[in-house]
Amino acid sequence: MITTTAEATQPQYVAQLKWNLTPRLDDKIFKFTPPGDARKIDLVPVAQAAAKQ
Repeated sequence: MITTTAEATQPQYVAQLKWNLTPRLDDKIFKFTPPGDARKIDLVPVAQAAAKQ
C-alpha cells in the first residue's frame, strides 16, 4: 500500500511491479556515442593525484 498526499480523493493505491532478472539485452544498447562537441577529460587515479600535492 502506497500513501500519497498528492491525490486528495485517492490517497492510497497499490502498485504491482514485475521484474525480469534475466533479460536478454543486445550489447549495442549500452554503446556510448558521444555528442559531436564532447571533449575528452583525462582522469588521474586518486593515489597519483595525492602524490603530486
